[in-house]
Amino acid sequence: MAMIETRLTPSALRLRRGHAAARGAVSSEGDVLNVRVWNDSVAAVTQGEVADAWFSRYLERPCRLMR
Repeated sequence: MAMIETRLTPSALRLRRGHAAARGAVSSEGDVLNVRVWNDSVAAVTQGEVADAWFSRYLERPCRLMR
């Protein structure tokens, strides 16, 4: 995870690791889910299928990017 390059613009999130790259819209509106961060349960907004698919491929397991 530390080797993933991220760049946040006013309208998009860019992800890059080596030759694998993705760009998706940043959303403050979307499905709100309760997620666990360490020992805390917090509400988070989904960030879209592009980021989910990119992280899932990179980490070789189902992932969802939440904010």
